[in-house]
Amino acid sequence: MNSYNNIACFVLDFGGVLYNISHQSTYKAFFSLSKDKEKFNSYKMKEYLNDEFIFRFEKGLISPEEFRYLVKKKFTIDADDTKFDDAFNTTLLGIKSDAIRNVSYLKNKGKVYLLSNTNKIHFNHFKNECKELFDLFDGLFFSHLIGARKPEPEIFNYLSKNTGILPQVSLFIDDSAENVDAALNFGFQTYLVDNTNFLSDLIHNV
Repeated sequence: MNSYNNIACFVLDFGGVLYNISHQSTYKAFFSLSKDKEKFNSYKMKEYLNDEFIFRFEKGLISPEEFRYLVKKKFTIDADDTKFDDAFNTTLLGIKSDAIRNVSYLKNKGKVYLLSNTNKIHFNHFKNECKELFDLFDGLFFSHLIGARKPEPEIFNYLSKNTGILPQVSLFIDDSAENVDAALNFGFQTYLVDNTNFLSDLIHNV
């Protein structure tokens, strides 16, 4: 466990840290809706997650209507908006059982902010479910409302300018090594959540 110094602020990721997600579930749901299974099978999960239209949707640069059109075209999907959104939202499994307790603990130690890569369809699905959790935060920052996404430096600049936080005394918590590296380069202290390092392991060491 790293040693963290003079932490005054915590910047937490959402999916994978506070909320259970499964990109594989959406990949399978889209497969079931595809009219060309052979073509779909040639399109790997990693390619889907790193497709430019996913990034653009997460930055709010395209509308849900445009996003649905692009995905349907790419995957040869035949579905109305409701079926499409249901498939896309299978990524979202629910709030982690210890999320509220962990954020409450960190809130007693300093300011807490949420910084999440997400999109309008997912946001509309989880926003009411997560009201109690979100009410704990001093500020909520979602990529599709900012026009930038992690690991882009623009999103860290936006967060700093709109909160006044100092990265040197702020702890950035995320489940993406790429995002953690970007935050470290920006000046944050960092903690990577993964299969061996959990948020619950961290909270008693800050």
